[in-house]
Amino acid sequence: MIEGEQHYEVESILDSRLRSGKLEFLVNWKGYGYEENSWVSEHDVNALQLISQFYHDHPGAPCHIHAIHFASMNFHASLPTP
Repeated sequence: MIEGEQHYEVESILDSRLRSGKLEFLVNWKGYGYEENSWVSEHDVNALQLISQFYHDHPGAPCHIHAIHFASMNFHASLPTP
């Protein structure tokens, strides 16, 4: 209990996805079985070290692109050829 609210401890981050433009993590909760794993908004996951480890182990996993990084990306728009 933290400030009168029940909080759960994250054991590991299993996956990430973008849903409706929002980043979510598939969370394995400490002390609970795999059937209790759940998708949680990035803002509700208080486990920065586990998130960093997840992206270290899965560099291609979905994540947000910050505007400052977007401008420096090297890509060109292309139109489909008829």
